[in-house]
Amino acid sequence: MVYILYRGRSEHERQATQLQQRLQQRRIFPEMLDVDSREGAAKSQTYAIMQYPAVLAVRDTDGQVIQTWSGQVPTVSDVEFFARSNI
Repeated sequence: MVYILYRGRSEHERQATQLQQRLQQRRIFPEMLDVDSREGAAKSQTYAIMQYPAVLAVRDTDGQVIQTWSGQVPTVSDVEFFARSNI
């Protein structure tokens, strides 16, 4: 699973949306979470995310974080690698 955490109505939102669209073209469907929402705030706290935008590649089976990018937008190929490996 891939989560994209961002702050709404900011430059983060635009960057997050662009990444989401590029990932969807590769058939990866990230969950978008505004950190000002209840679910987004909870996810940020759970994974100790302090900078946005942030992207998390999380193992489907146990919720373990495989890779985190925080304060930057990673390349699509980097996210794709970790999303598909799901180690």
